[in-house]
Amino acid sequence: MIPPEVKRYRFGAIFDHSISGQWIPRFDLRINGFFYRKGLPIPPGPSFGGIDLTKVADKPIAGIWDNTTKELNIYGFYNI
Repeated sequence: MIPPEVKRYRFGAIFDHSISGQWIPRFDLRINGFFYRKGLPIPPGPSFGGIDLTKVADKPIAGIWDNTTKELNIYGFYNI
């Protein structure tokens, strides 16, 4: 069950995509328990316990913004 505080975020509002194919978080993120700092590139291919961001780039993100830590906790991607 998804907690009621989970919000839907547009993928492009959370990540930038570089010419080299890397994904660059616009905010500090936590995905599958892994912490990623804002602005540090994530290489293409499977990461986050097997999630390939290229394959979910068109899908909305399910996440909770934490005002205390100023990070987005990503719970998954909507399959629409």
